[in-house]
Amino acid sequence: MFEYGLRKFAESEVWDLIKEPLSPRLSEDEYSICCENTAHIINALKESRIESRVMLLSIHKGIMELLTTISKMNRKLEDDKVKGKGKMVKKEDSLGLNLGI
Repeated sequence: MFEYGLRKFAESEVWDLIKEPLSPRLSEDEYSICCENTAHIINALKESRIESRVMLLSIHKGIMELLTTISKMNRKLEDDKVKGKGKMVKKEDSLGLNLGI
């Protein structure tokens, strides 16, 4: 499971943004290298999080539209059932059937 997660991370866009080597001008000062590398990692993670949030919001919007459609369909089916029951009773009465009820 852990290896699968590492493999997926290595194939992700975040890894593409942070795997680039640091610029040679910062190779003398370790603190600068650490800060620049950290900044790249944080920026890559922020971009990834924003993309995930946009994707989740679009999925949420689609689900809400589906729920609205299902709700309308259920309401329509219930209305049809009520109308259907009323028509069946009238149809039986018009045929003169005596069901003993």
